[in-house]
Parts: sequence; C-alpha cells; structure tokens
Amino acid sequence: AFGPTNGFLSPIQTAVVFKQNVADLPTQELTKQHLQHHLDPKPNESLIRLNAIPHSGSGSAIVLPSLQKLLASCLLPTLIGLWKYEYGVSYAYGTSTALSSFYIFQSILNAPTTAITTLVKIHASAVIFYGARLNIFLLYRELFLERFRRMRERIEDRQTTKEDGAGTVGRLINRIPFIISCSFLYLGLVCPQLASAMSLQMISQGGIVVSNRLALGAYKGLVGLTWAGFGIAAIGDMTKTIVKGWKGPDHLVTGGIFTLFRHPNYTGEVIGWTSNFLASTVAIYLSGYGIKAW
Repeated sequence: AFGPTNGFLSPIQTAVVFKQNVADLPTQELTKQHLQHHLDPKPNESLIRLNAIPHSGSGSAIVLPSLQKLLASCLLPTLIGLWKYEYGVSYAYGTSTALSSFYIFQSILNAPTTAITTLVKIHASAVIFYGARLNIFLLYRELFLERFRRMRERIEDRQTTKEDGAGTVGRLINRIPFIISCSFLYLGLVCPQLASAMSLQMISQGGIVVSNRLALGAYKGLVGLTWAGFGIAAIGDMTKTIVKGWKGPDHLVTGGIFTLFRHPNYTGEVIGWTSNFLASTVAIYLSGYGIKAW
C-alpha cells in the first residue's frame, strides 16, 4: 500500500484502507482479481515490497542521545587542551568522535532488525572505529617515536611562549575559544551518524520497513566507502610508521598503499568524511520525510 508521504502506509493503515475498499464492493464481486487489484493496484518496480526486507523480532523503541549529551561528549574530552594544547586536536579529536558515535550506536542497538537498521549501525560504527584507531595510533607514536614527542613539545612551547605573562586566567581565556570551536567541529563530524539514526527512528515509528531499492543500494555503497576511506587512512599510517621505523624517519615511503596514493592518510580522510556526509543525506531520503521536513 502506497502512502502520500513516504511511499508506503503502515500495516495498520493498510488494513484500514483494505477494509474500506472491500466494504465498497458488492459481496458477489469479491473475486481474486478484485482483491489483487485493491491490494496491489500499481506495483512500483523502484520500490521494495513489504516482505522484501527481512524483519526479525519486535525490538525496542529508539531513544536517541540528546544534543546536550553529544555536545558534552565532544566538549569534555577537548578540555584536555587546557593541559596540553596539541591534545585538543589529537586525542580529543579521536575521543570525541568515537564517544559521540558510540552513544548513537548504543541508542539503536536494540532497534527492530531490518536491512536499514543494520546499515545505520555499520554507519555509526565507522566513526567509532575511526576515533579509536586514531587514538591508538597517536598513543603509539608518542610512546615509541621520539620524533613525534619532540614535535608535540615544540607545539606546546610555541603556545606557552604566546601566553607568557598572561597568568592562569589569561591562559584559560586564550585557550577556551579554541577548545569550544574544536568541540563544535567534532560534533559536526558525527551529525551524519545522528541524522541516519534519526531517519531510522522515523522509519521505525512510522512502521515503514521498506524502501527504494536504488536509494538503499546508494546508502549501502556510501557506508562502504566511509569504511574504505577510513581504512585507507589507517593502512597509510601503519605502512608509513613501519617503513620509517625500519629505514629511518627521513625515508620517503613509496611502497605498499603509497603506490596507489601519494597521501593515503589525507585521501582516505577525504573519501571517508565525504561519504559519511552523503550517506546521511540518503538516509534522510529513505525516511520518507525528505530534507525539507528536517
């Protein structure tokens, strides 16, 4: 049954429409052909039918994390920048994005099992992977690579020199705008995951378990590209670290993934974050409400 807003009516709405249609027909005309006509007057090949997407169990209602909770999960880790300036854009970056995405993932963990639910979970877990992987890499680099420890110390020394004579209060005033702006940046990076989860919430509440086949495929592809981009960045970091540790910090890495990308870290980030955003726009479309309703 097709609805005016999202292309489909809920099961309850379908039953009501069917009952009304049957009531309008003479008893002797309730033939198989009439029933088929009223149940499926004009199949739309671009849409998946109700039973085309497996649905398992009733699940539970989706209660998304509040915007305040997500903002706090981005702001609190970034406060580490008050201690070490560079940490505000390194460990805080990884922690904020991973933690916020984890809260979103947690909220949809027990949602009714459908194809779109699984994809939204995979979408959210991509940024959890990104943030966790980044922090592990940064920690390894700081613990075992003297070159990067010195780089972090140079950044801190340069910032401290700028703040000489400002005192503790002056130092806080100087760093807080930077910390707040970084927090909002990190929040913006997880908004695509939030938009996808909100779309899933609308689909679940509206009783919609079907969608446009082409759009669903596009969402699946973009979520896959998000993972691929973050994977390319991770492989690039690992390859460069291993090769430079073996051949020296000044060695130019040209093997492995560097034969395909001159800068796999940057290229992977561009692919990952761009696909992450585009995936959310497709998820919004799949909800049936459209961009304007948001």
